[in-house]
Amino acid sequence: MNLQTVIALDVGHSAVKCLSYSEGRRESVFFPSVVTSAISISEDDAARAAERETVHIGSRPFFFGETAVHQGGADAESGMSEGWITSSTHTVLILGALKKLAAKPIPVLPDKALIVVGLPAKYFAAQKAKYKQLISSFAPAATVKVVPQPLGPYMALYFDEQGRENKRQNLSKQSWGIIEVGHFTTDFAMLRRGEWIQRGSDSSDGAFRAVETLAAKLSERVGSSVSLLDAGHALIDGTFKNCSDILDISAEIELVKQSFSDDVISAAERILDKQARGLDGIIVAGGGASLVRERLRARYPHTIESPHDRFCVVEGFLRAGIADVRDGLVRSAKSSTQASAAEAT
Repeated sequence: MNLQTVIALDVGHSAVKCLSYSEGRRESVFFPSVVTSAISISEDDAARAAERETVHIGSRPFFFGETAVHQGGADAESGMSEGWITSSTHTVLILGALKKLAAKPIPVLPDKALIVVGLPAKYFAAQKAKYKQLISSFAPAATVKVVPQPLGPYMALYFDEQGRENKRQNLSKQSWGIIEVGHFTTDFAMLRRGEWIQRGSDSSDGAFRAVETLAAKLSERVGSSVSLLDAGHALIDGTFKNCSDILDISAEIELVKQSFSDDVISAAERILDKQARGLDGIIVAGGGASLVRERLRARYPHTIESPHDRFCVVEGFLRAGIADVRDGLVRSAKSSTQASAAEAT
């Protein structure tokens, strides 16, 4: 088989997570989903560092990741709309992830690779074909597979790191629910004996609602505006730096968790409740899982948490991609095109 490399991408609204697998070697990429127009930097070392996080759309240069935060002065979250995948910000983040993979000591290139990406459950049907075409435009020689985003945590349990079915879990004979708490959306999914159940799949608001609420509360407490980026870090760290003081914000976080978990429980009741009793388990996953896991366990005692934290989606994508390559379920873009032409004649 020509395909030697699997690249899994989760281009989130708060961070880009990327994993690759090639000839037994894994690589990872992680950076904040922040983009800004590039500026000229006069200091040589800083300019060289910034170049590592600079990409071009046409002739226009953009900073991404930490460089966009520090040198570009960007502090806003990215692309909070359903048109996210067609935005210039999303394009920069994809190009940035591929650039970082290519810069590894042993470069990881998309040529003849299988690239696995995902979409929120509520947008999957409408945007699947468009997203596949978009990713293919960045990597014409690759094979692109688009899957529903909440399948990531499920596939991380279904397969082991070598892409083989995890016999200890035996998910293929069971029924599972998935609640993936991302930044833009909280995605719900249901599978029976490994089969996707359309009516058990939907999305509600993601953890950005909690970030917005915390930013407002912190702004009120310190008497000045707190950015969403800083509030997001505070929500993860549990502390907030105000000038030289490190503030205990446990009370604010508890209020935010209560409000956000109310929303997630309400959505879970609407989407999963009728089927929950018959499920073997419910996987709660994603960067916002810690905000809701206690409430979910109280309502659904068979809830388990993904061990892969913010990488749960992309870890599942990678393992499923390795399984596809191992089982010969995908072909290179070139061979697929040749096969299609042969069938047409």
